[in-house]
Amino acid sequence: MKNLKRKCKICGGSLKIRGFLNKCTLEKCNAVFWSKNLFSILKDGKKFYNLGNDKKKGSKKKELTEDFKNILKEANVKNPKLGQHFVYQIKLKKSNQEVYLKKLIEEDQENTKKTFYEYYIGKTSKHPFERYLRHLIGYQSGKKIVYRYGMALVNFEGPMKSDEATEREIGLANHLRSQGFTVRQN
Repeated sequence: MKNLKRKCKICGGSLKIRGFLNKCTLEKCNAVFWSKNLFSILKDGKKFYNLGNDKKKGSKKKELTEDFKNILKEANVKNPKLGQHFVYQIKLKKSNQEVYLKKLIEEDQENTKKTFYEYYIGKTSKHPFERYLRHLIGYQSGKKIVYRYGMALVNFEGPMKSDEATEREIGLANHLRSQGFTVRQN
């Protein structure tokens, strides 16, 4: 799956492509994003997840498939060790946020500009590349901000302990806000 004409979404630099994972080769950028071609596997009858029954809750439960796991394997995304956590930063596109996220933006006390979000900051016990992919396929995607507006993973830190990651998530979000950026964080 080599495409030599592909360029980084953020800086226009060249890419290193591994499966559906695209990494910018420029150190000043280091953006990572999943190819839109990723969704072509759905045409082949493959799935990212199945809906099963959660007997404890009496509702439907999403379960990741082998197809999803193979995408991670092909991209060489490793599982972190138990107890390791990461903080990650995703660049968001503006598009129609002020229409579709209007209520969320208005209620967010941290968004003092009351405008679109530029970054999403999160904490995860998964590798940040996997967590970003989970957002994009709608698996564990919360308010679907990254699902709808995610452009690229532009930074991640870790591994670290859970409490350190919680502190760092808050610290990174506040640092970006102090630089004038609008940030969504859960």
